[in-house]
Amino acid sequence: MIRSVREANAIITIAYRDVLKFTRDPARLIGTLILPILFVG
Repeated sequence: MIRSVREANAIITIAYRDVLKFTRDPARLIGTLILPILFVG
C-alpha cells in the first residue's frame, strides 16, 4: 500500500508542476491544445 501511495504522490507532483508551467506560459497551453488537433484533423 505504501508503494501505491508513493506512486500517486509522484503523479500528483508531476501534474502540479505541469499545471504551474501552463499558468505561467499561456502560449504553451494554447500550443498543447491546438497542435494535436491540427495534426489529427
